[in-house]
Amino acid sequence: MKKTAIMKKPSGSFFALRAGLVLLALCLGIFLFPHAVKALIQYSLSQTSGLPVEIDEIQFSLTRPRFLIKDLEFSNGKGFPASSLARIGEIEVHYLPPATIGGWFELKKVEVDFQEFRLVRNEGGSLNLPALRPLAARGETIDELVLNLGPVIYTDLSGGQPIQQTFDLELDKAVYRKVKGVPGILEILNWEILKRTGVEEGTSSPPEIRPVVESEPASPPPAK
Repeated sequence: MKKTAIMKKPSGSFFALRAGLVLLALCLGIFLFPHAVKALIQYSLSQTSGLPVEIDEIQFSLTRPRFLIKDLEFSNGKGFPASSLARIGEIEVHYLPPATIGGWFELKKVEVDFQEFRLVRNEGGSLNLPALRPLAARGETIDELVLNLGPVIYTDLSGGQPIQQTFDLELDKAVYRKVKGVPGILEILNWEILKRTGVEEGTSSPPEIRPVVESEPASPPPAK
């Protein structure tokens, strides 16, 4: 006579263990995901701008498709003083999740809040503005960019004696539409800084701070 196998009912300890593992996996995901995203964004920004990038923190909203990048810093590249180029207090990103797995995120709105920007012309006459790279690929268009940038400190090291001046760009919630990703943001930033400060890419100093040298009258020829 064959014996019928009897399935044992899972005990309460089994369910408690499974619930504990699910909770552990969820906590690990919440803890590790922002770190992974931060590393990815730092790498992407560095590759796009050609500059060292550091991000202090990324905060994700649990109720809305939004995240914050807190305390982002771009440092100067090779050939310039080893110091900060720009400090950004906060970047707020609103997005739409992709409709399908592997699809593009749709960037609805990006607001960038600069704390300071330090424009430097080195001894060779070059500016430390981020290099413009090819425009972003399809799927990286930002519907609306909001830019906040006030003081820009300009230092000219090309004339032997350093010259420094501070400009207020007065960009307060300036809005730009259909921006081509991070390269498009850099293009707008460079254009606004050069236009509003008067600094030119091929000269040593803006007209406002060029030293004025008056020529002395020529000496009369010696009497014969």
